[in-house]
Amino acid sequence: MPAPAIRPVVTKADTNAFVELAYRLNGSDPHWVAPLRDEVKATIDPRKNGWFSHAEAQLFLAERDGKIVGRISAHIDRLALEMPPEQGFGPGTGFWGLSEAEDAEPAAALIAQAEAWLKGKGMTRALGPVSLSI
Repeated sequence: MPAPAIRPVVTKADTNAFVELAYRLNGSDPHWVAPLRDEVKATIDPRKNGWFSHAEAQLFLAERDGKIVGRISAHIDRLALEMPPEQGFGPGTGFWGLSEAEDAEPAAALIAQAEAWLKGKGMTRALGPVSLSI
């Protein structure tokens, strides 16, 4: 099995694939409570989610043999960075979340990509899984 390619979410089709993966992977689980697709899309849309006024995120997809096999978000909340460590996460802390993968290989590659993105933004610590809004 070839290693998955990791790429950023750029297009509307990518966004739809990012959202739909959770439904494909979890839809048969009777204990999974599916969120509304429009709410998920609003959560990750900087134009619709006020959280982005003090934060930034990058979404990534893992693709293998033309099929989406994983997803992850990497995000930084500037309000959390401003907090002293004893009151919050503290300086240098970035996050990853919204993570889904078919198997361990894309999961590991996605976490590594999220950590690399965070490091490129100056973060020295990555915590996850953490939702965008925590």
